Amino acid sequence: MSECKDCIQCKNLEDKIKALWHQVEESKTDRKELNERVVELERRSDVTEEKFDRIFKAIEAIEKNIEKIATSLEQIQTKSARTYENLKYEVVKYVVIAAIAFVAAKFI
Repeated sequence: MSECKDCIQCKNLEDKIKALWHQVEESKTDRKELNERVVELERRSDVTEEKFDRIFKAIEAIEKNIEKIATSLEQIQTKSARTYENLKYEVVKYVVIAAIAFVAAKFI
């Protein structure tokens, strides 16, 4: 016995609906995977941003230290030669004292 045209159309529609439903289910899985990828990329982006923040803060600290060193060098250069001679004298004095202490420690 042959089926009526309406029954055949209903069967075809039912098959199309099942196929569409299957595609919807697959798209849910794809959306879930895509969402997981986006979350992972956002996490990596946050980590990268934190790293860049730390790098920029370190660079700022280095710049401040360089400015302090430059200022100190300018101050040293502006002091008279007498201060430099005094510094040499003090360094030599402490080296001699350290040498005497070392020799004394060896003999005592």
